[in-house]
Amino acid sequence: MNYIREIMDEMLTIISERLQQIFKTVLSVLYKPFGFYMVWILLHYLSVHIYTKMCVPLTIWGLISSPFIVMNPICGGLEWIIHNSLIIISSMWVALGTWITTNVLFTTYNAMRDNLSN
Repeated sequence: MNYIREIMDEMLTIISERLQQIFKTVLSVLYKPFGFYMVWILLHYLSVHIYTKMCVPLTIWGLISSPFIVMNPICGGLEWIIHNSLIIISSMWVALGTWITTNVLFTTYNAMRDNLSN
């Protein structure tokens, strides 16, 4: 019984060390890109809400004055942030999908190669 417990403890130790190594690797690879995209997501979220409050208020006066307010440089800057953040967020999803697909295919290829060599 102790022999089985020792083997299980050893396996858990190996798995734990491997998971920590994988976590550190993933964190080091994703740290900067994740922060970059989180900033753009935050900018997009904030600018959309600020734009609706400042540039197109949901009132009758907002409807009447919106053609004049929208020409404001602040509204133009908010529009620029909204437009570019949409492009960057779309590119983020394409990059993430490509990265996942590449890693799945690479892992599958390595597993198949290892099985064929054995």
